[in-house]
Amino acid sequence: MATTFAQDVAGTMSLYKQSSKAMQVQEHNLLSGLPQDHEVMVFSGFKKLQRAAKFVLDKLNANGQSGNQFIVVLDLPEDARAKLANDKDVLGGIDFRFQFDETTGVIKVPSAEHDETTENLKDEIRDASLAMGVPKPQMTWGMSTTHKGTHSKKGKQPDQCFWPAPRHPTAVQPRGWPTLVIETGVTESLPKLREDVLWWFLNSNGDVRIVLVLSISTKRRTALLEKWQLAPANTPQPMTRATLPMPPLVQQMPTAQQPYAHQEIQLTQTTMTGGPLVLPFEALFCRPPQGTETDITLTQQELLPIIRLIGL
Repeated sequence: MATTFAQDVAGTMSLYKQSSKAMQVQEHNLLSGLPQDHEVMVFSGFKKLQRAAKFVLDKLNANGQSGNQFIVVLDLPEDARAKLANDKDVLGGIDFRFQFDETTGVIKVPSAEHDETTENLKDEIRDASLAMGVPKPQMTWGMSTTHKGTHSKKGKQPDQCFWPAPRHPTAVQPRGWPTLVIETGVTESLPKLREDVLWWFLNSNGDVRIVLVLSISTKRRTALLEKWQLAPANTPQPMTRATLPMPPLVQQMPTAQQPYAHQEIQLTQTTMTGGPLVLPFEALFCRPPQGTETDITLTQQELLPIIRLIGL
């Protein structure tokens, strides 16, 4: 399989300036942030795509859940794009996440540990919400639901996402954007995961309020958890995390957006630095807290168990 495509476009891929704290958004590029050894193929049928996905998964497993997770697929016809967006079994039982722009697609192949860790984090957020009295019908988790971008030929699947009650579909309104998205990957995928943060903010016009990036290192049995959000409009530089706990509760056009990592939490099997993880209630549920409801706070006690199976 060809792997030289990344080298050919490396000089033009990066369309934003990034630091550990903030990004200056200019535009999102589907191919930005991919590891250099990502696979590239021209679509010629699902059998070949299944073999490519199995190759990536087998190599990932052989390398101890580290290395490349991505396949770039060129010349995708509309019917193939629709199948990848809507049929979870189209790759012969191999789990995947799909992102596309026109006739180019990017497939991320997760491992079992990838899915387990994502679900553990989701469960902790759900359980904390239930424990403070949030009614279960007010919470919907969407897993890898395909979300359409600024036009119908652009879309993306997260690893997990959350809708509060005001964004549930009704007879008179379609389902809205999730307020929370989780993007997960191995250490080598971290630059791409950070690029994916941009996709959610840009395409939702800021309706996605928080993106959690979960980067897993199986060899070290550790994880990095980043909480990304937008700064309020016209926030002066440099930004400080301490003064911006709440993401904007109104839409922001892409030209006004300033995404930044409000929290960076390092997790090992026995320690946590940078925590606790705090998710503002109003940003998540689109309403002020009532009664015993408050911001969701996940301490070391809740966060360390989410990575308990890494490397076992």
